[in-house]
Amino acid sequence: MLLGGDQLYADEIWSTVPELKKWNELSLDKKVSRSANKAMVEQIERFFDQLYAERWSDPTMSLMLAQVPSLMMWDDHDIFDGWGSFPEDLQGCEVFQAIFQAAIQPNI
Repeated sequence: MLLGGDQLYADEIWSTVPELKKWNELSLDKKVSRSANKAMVEQIERFFDQLYAERWSDPTMSLMLAQVPSLMMWDDHDIFDGWGSFPEDLQGCEVFQAIFQAAIQPNI
């Protein structure tokens, strides 16, 4: 089975991760210069861990994935809506990079 993206929708990260909600209220300059503190990183990692566990632990989905060879590709929603299309300075900032690392390496 070939899955072309949108295996998960992680867009809710902005409304469910408290540290990101606060960060998102900052001006662009402050966002770009702000570090991803320990609390933020832990909250982001917990968000993706829970998201993956919730989506892939459904008994029907687990059975299907265990029996059907699959190739899955990402698109922006697997990280958050618009990933890859933000200005370069924002895309490369520490907070965006922390989100990306948590998305690609869930701890489940």
